[in-house]
Amino acid sequence: MSDMNCPYCEAECEVCHDDGHGYSEDTRHEHECHSCGKMFVFETVITFDYHPIPADCLNTGDHEWEPSFTYPIEYTKGVCKHCHKERKATDEDMAAAVAYRAKLKHRASSPKGEAE
Repeated sequence: MSDMNCPYCEAECEVCHDDGHGYSEDTRHEHECHSCGKMFVFETVITFDYHPIPADCLNTGDHEWEPSFTYPIEYTKGVCKHCHKERKATDEDMAAAVAYRAKLKHRASSPKGEAE
């Protein structure tokens, strides 16, 4: 996927952001098309998208807690899978975190194609 198209020849153009070039808004940035060789300017526009997600736990429902995947494991917390509210990990959260890590460790040490 390209960053933009050349306004002269419509070739796809990439902006190298390695040095921070091209991120400033309210600035016209110069760019040379690698296809036709012509210079042009571009402006950067930053947009935000919002994606609403129902969280019944913030209304009349219950939180659905699951353990965070945290390293080291002692820092595990309980996290609601809907609203992402956090709480101190319960014994159940810790047991689930330990079991999940054991499953991952087993999967990583098993030869490919072996049934779980």
